[in-house]
Amino acid sequence: MPFATIVTSNYDGFDTASDLGRPGVFRLNVAVGRARFEELVGYPPSGHAERSAGHDYAAVDQLLPHPVYGARAWVSIVNPGERTGAQARTLLAEAHARAVGRHRR
Repeated sequence: MPFATIVTSNYDGFDTASDLGRPGVFRLNVAVGRARFEELVGYPPSGHAERSAGHDYAAVDQLLPHPVYGARAWVSIVNPGERTGAQARTLLAEAHARAVGRHRR
């Protein structure tokens, strides 16, 4: 199971909320775990379905719940930049450490 992915296009209409068909646009996705997810977005992953409509998933350089996998404690950032670049690196390091910990068990 991956701990992070980068998506560069809309996949067959399955995941179009981030509008990844725009030139130069990509989305970083990171599995952060339930507690960290709630800390970052303000509600638990189990509450994502009720709150997903309130997000602009196409917004650039903004940390958001993943449009499809938010309920599984994934977050996303479209084109991480000045506002979210450092946070993205931190989240990637944390996710990698969690994956290593799972592998060692």
